[in-house]
Amino acid sequence: MPRLTQAGKEELSRYEYKTDDRSILTPFLQPLWKVSVWLFPMWVAPNLITLGGLIFMFVNFLVLSWFLWDFQLAVIPGWAHVLAGFSVFMYQTLDAVDGKQARRTLSSSALGELFDHGCDSITAALVPLCVTNLMSFGPGWGAFAILQLCCIPFYFAAWEEFHTKALYLGPVSVIESMSLIYTIHTLTGIGYMTPHFWVTPLHQTFPSLAPTTARFPESLVDLTPRMIIVAAFIFVVVVTIFDNVRHVVANVSKSSIHSFSSSCWLLAPAFNISVCSFIWAYLSPEKILYVQCRQFCLVIGLLYSSLTNHTIVGRLTQQRYLLFHLNQLPLILVCVYCIAYRLSLVPAFLPEVLFLYLYLVFVCADIVQYAYEMINEFCDHLGIQAFRIKDRSAELASLSERQPKAE
Repeated sequence: MPRLTQAGKEELSRYEYKTDDRSILTPFLQPLWKVSVWLFPMWVAPNLITLGGLIFMFVNFLVLSWFLWDFQLAVIPGWAHVLAGFSVFMYQTLDAVDGKQARRTLSSSALGELFDHGCDSITAALVPLCVTNLMSFGPGWGAFAILQLCCIPFYFAAWEEFHTKALYLGPVSVIESMSLIYTIHTLTGIGYMTPHFWVTPLHQTFPSLAPTTARFPESLVDLTPRMIIVAAFIFVVVVTIFDNVRHVVANVSKSSIHSFSSSCWLLAPAFNISVCSFIWAYLSPEKILYVQCRQFCLVIGLLYSSLTNHTIVGRLTQQRYLLFHLNQLPLILVCVYCIAYRLSLVPAFLPEVLFLYLYLVFVCADIVQYAYEMINEFCDHLGIQAFRIKDRSAELASLSERQPKAE
């Protein structure tokens, strides 16, 4: 049964991509991206480039999972760190190049944005696991905090774009975050950093900062690099979300249809995931966050990813956005079970580990099915293929002839 209405399909034909990129690093990386796009033949579909970037992020995930499956502090071989860092670098590069390839081949479409941002949403579910491994967080609340700090601002960005119809990247955005990740991976791989570096107080790593010098207070030099990075991360997330809200407020103030209070209802599903995941982790009879931390964080991250994908489709088609999604129902039920257990209303009868694995399979299948259906419906209406592009050499030649020739 088609998910898109006729009105929604007509919106796809009026698609126009808008962005406001104020990233600090973008001007420095643009020359690399402009050169990289010419490495791809004109027949390569932009979505293939996007898919390649996602595959590189899966490589990063698999490499780190192989050596740090249980999140315990361990020394990873240098080559593994270099490979993981290279994978993140390639993801960032291909994520920037796909749009340039689309404009170069005159193949920009709503499908391209859906595919690009959909892959980004899956990456947002994998990045917290990468950061958790990279900075030597063990299983537990540190990993949970990193998960929320990565996924919540990503959804807020999709929420902002839903209302403003434009993607806004602030001075410190995903570009800077990815650059920091692959830089740390590389430095760790070549021996400049170790897993213990992140949990060692500053005055031990840098003896010149010893508190006896009276230049630095003791509380400051007792901080670890990990604490400093997380504090900076929290600051950036708060500022980013504030900007998201500010842009939405400015947009709805010009609209006679929407109000800010009605716009906030779109945050309800994300709020539900955040609160229910916290309750499950905190009240779990089997301490699921410590026993199966990687799988737990992956399930929650993919729930955010699924929610973001629905938001993207809602924006591109201007269709009614559902506040409840079926894949959140098991999360709500296990949350109710944990509360009932803590209140001694029911015994611990649920095999949580098995439930978690089944839930992971269900969420993955739901994402794949939704993506498959949306891609097919987009392609059918727009008359295009997901991984093949039309030959537009005649149009490109015509455009080239219209350009004024240098005298």
